[in-house]
Amino acid sequence: AMLNIDGSVNASVNLHIYDYDGRTLTLPDHDGLIILVLDDPDPMFNYEVTDGVLIEVREKKYTVILGKNDKRAGFLDSLRLSDPTNKILKKLDRASTESELTSEMKKTMLFSPSVLNDEIERFISRPEFHETMGLPFFAGVQPILFNKTIGNNMFFGNDFVRANVFVGKTGINDDYKYGNATLYGMGVRIDYGAFNGGIKAMQANWKDILFMDEYGNQKTDAKSRLFYTFFGFAPDIYFIQPLLQINYIKSEIANSESNDFYPSYGARIYLVDSEMGQKYKYGFYAINDKEFDYGLTVDCNFLDDGWTAGLRVSKQNLSVEIKSSF
Repeated sequence: AMLNIDGSVNASVNLHIYDYDGRTLTLPDHDGLIILVLDDPDPMFNYEVTDGVLIEVREKKYTVILGKNDKRAGFLDSLRLSDPTNKILKKLDRASTESELTSEMKKTMLFSPSVLNDEIERFISRPEFHETMGLPFFAGVQPILFNKTIGNNMFFGNDFVRANVFVGKTGINDDYKYGNATLYGMGVRIDYGAFNGGIKAMQANWKDILFMDEYGNQKTDAKSRLFYTFFGFAPDIYFIQPLLQINYIKSEIANSESNDFYPSYGARIYLVDSEMGQKYKYGFYAINDKEFDYGLTVDCNFLDDGWTAGLRVSKQNLSVEIKSSF
């Protein structure tokens, strides 16, 4: 039946009694005007009436959700105008509560550019089983493919001290971050019996990224600086080589800085074989630090010619090491 309304009627609606997914309210058939008064409306949502049905839709203006004085809100609203299909923006648009939105924002490069360093931190800080192959002095190269990072490590030294320089490129593309960077850096490693330690420094020049600076402006490039040091113990016990390592890494990018102190531990099982002036060492290893990794190592020492070759294969890393004595 038709509800006859004379003049206007105020209707108070408590939206909290409805579920979020597809939340709607059907109005009765009526003449005249019904004014809906929303009881404690959620700023994450807006409300539209279509064909007599009240429909809840996600609010897209972040100045409404976060407030006009929040720099992040202005940044996101500007991004919607300049790049409405931005995938990070679309990811944030799927948040259904303010707490979820805040959590998701902290994971993105838009407001936490330090997440860009995750990839290159692993590149510079991955634990390594060092090989002592008996060369008095050597130089060599080590092409590396690590996740989405490709680079070349050039080194020289002996079985006690080894210095290196490296260059590389990386690309990142997921729901929270994207961009490209060129990498370069240097390091020194010292091995004394079962003990080892070293330092590394690296810089990454990022392009095609996007983040908010301290003034609320959009920035599309930045420099990362990383410093890494470690001290470890990896003795040879018959055919088993356990590894225990303490690590410290400091990273900086834009207006953010992070410091991390953590352990690495694992072991390698290996087999040594010698024949015809050549020495081979085959190993399987598993290491746990920030991530669990496992893989294979193969090293060959051509004793008569004074050079060695090594291969490292894991779920994250592929590298070939070639060094020659002189």
